[in-house]
Amino acid sequence: MIKKFNKNLLTILCFIIPAILILFYINNYSENIWSILSQGKYILKNGIYYTDILSMHKNLDITVQNWLSSTIFGIFYLLLKEKGIILLTLILNTIFCFVLYKLCMLISNKNKILSNLCMLITDIVLILFNYVVLNELIFTFLSVDVISTRPLVTSF
Repeated sequence: MIKKFNKNLLTILCFIIPAILILFYINNYSENIWSILSQGKYILKNGIYYTDILSMHKNLDITVQNWLSSTIFGIFYLLLKEKGIILLTLILNTIFCFVLYKLCMLISNKNKILSNLCMLITDIVLILFNYVVLNELIFTFLSVDVISTRPLVTSF
């Protein structure tokens, strides 16, 4: 019973420690977060645009490729301001941690302690090197991670 409790406590701590670390490093926003938020606000107000309205070009036809991520960021920012950005970053990092944990479980033949430590170290390195920031590709990275571990997620 105590051994199982310690493994569960270790798992919980391995998810909480990166969240606390993100709160200290959250001021390291991606350089283009404000542009993405502006696009998101505009899309929420006027719909998807087909001519470039946010740059120096006049009537330049474009295809907005990051409309979904801009809209999601815009919704979180409009509802909660900077706390929304922090919340979304924490949610996405938790999903990354879960995927890393499941991948480590597969590689280590379901060794929970090794998987937790590997996930924790990897996520801390990703946070310190600004991998876990809001940018237009974050959902692409997340979907590739989830798709690559799909058999693991469905078996959980």
